[in-house]
This record gives sequence, C-alpha cells and structure tokens, in this order.
Amino acid sequence: MTESKQIPWLRIGTEGLAIVASILLAFAIDAWYENSVNRALGADYERRLTSELLQLKEQLQRENNNVVRSGEYAAEALAFLTGQESSVDPRRLVMALYNAGRDNMEPFVTATYADLVSTGRLVLIEDATVREAVLIAYAEIEEILEKWRSPYRNEYVMGVRSRVPQDIVIRIRQVCKEIQGDTWTCPVINIDENRVERIVQSVSTDEAVAILELRRQGLSVLGLAIDRSIGAVNAALVQLDRDE
Repeated sequence: MTESKQIPWLRIGTEGLAIVASILLAFAIDAWYENSVNRALGADYERRLTSELLQLKEQLQRENNNVVRSGEYAAEALAFLTGQESSVDPRRLVMALYNAGRDNMEPFVTATYADLVSTGRLVLIEDATVREAVLIAYAEIEEILEKWRSPYRNEYVMGVRSRVPQDIVIRIRQVCKEIQGDTWTCPVINIDENRVERIVQSVSTDEAVAILELRRQGLSVLGLAIDRSIGAVNAALVQLDRDE
C-alpha cells in the first residue's frame, strides 16, 4: 500500500497570497494612475477656467462702461425732451437717441465651463469651495444674458430708435468708426439740418420720455447684474488662485 503524499498547504497558501497581493497591487496602481490623471486634468481645467474668467472679467468691465454710457445718452435725451435742457443741438439729440439704445454686447465665451459641464468633469475640481465659486460666477453671467433680453431693451428699440432713419444710423456708425474705431464717444456729425429737425419732431415727447425712462430702468437692472457678475468672477478667481 502506497504512502499518501502530504498536501503542501503552506506552499499553496503562500502562492495564493502572492496572487491576491499582486492583484491588489495592480488595482492600487490603476487607482493611483487614474487619480494622478484626474488630478492633472483637474489642474488643467482650473488653469483654463482662470484664463477664461479673466477674459470674461475684462468683457464685463467693457459692458459695464457701455451701460454707463447708454445711461448718459438717455439722460441727455431726457433732459432735452422734458425741458430741463433747451440748448441741445438737435444733431446731438439724434446721436443721444441712437446711442441710448445701442446694443453692442459681445457673446460671452464660456467654452471651458461648457466642456466641464457637458462631459460631467466638474467633479474633477475637487475643492467644493472652488467648485461652488465657479458655478456661481457662470450662473451670474447667464443672468446678464437674461437681463439683456428683457423687455426694457425691446421697448426702447421699437419705440424710439426706430424713429432714426436707417441711412442716418449707417452714417453715425461710419463716422464713429472712422474717427475713433468702434467706440461710443463720437463728436456731433454733419447731418442735414432739415432732416434732423424732422427726426426730432417725429418723436412724440410723452412717448419718448416714457420709453427712455423705461430704458434707464432696464440699464440700471443690467448694470446691477453686471456688478454682481464681476464680484462673482473675482470671488471665483480668488478661490482658483488659492487652490493652486
């Protein structure tokens, strides 16, 4: 009768532990690599967000200047139409009527943020405080677009600016661009006096005053929204800089 061989439990156990250990090590390496890639990708997104937000901040400041100038033109036209200022050159009034409603807002470029949201990678920004600050900043910017599409703007464009003939509008644009580029500060331009007088006379004072007041209210709302956005963008930039 042959002697039964002993089962090498120790060797089997050792080999099994080695296999398990190697599998766990492989998982750990994969997890470390994935985390490393995600951290690098998150850091890259934060750099890109910082650059995008800095550009948006510059644009918001330009838009704020535009809103202020629109308000100044609206105030000038109102002062004439309500009798507070009787010596305004009619040609200057035509310019004020035109520029009080000039819409020059550039589209907001939010490609980096849109990419983060559409790909579900917003979680790559690990710091919840930074992530929240970024979300608030972009939400405030979107709010500006809602304000810009408000009835205040449409009422003005339909009510007063339409009284300035298109050929005059084209002339104003051309002269302003020729003198100082695409800016808002243009000197009084030479338009035929009779045509200017007809434009001014065709604007019903009561209607124009009501619409310009509405326009000023809209500009005030838009200005506050821009101020909030600039504040939110600054807060996000501070958090992104702190996170570096």
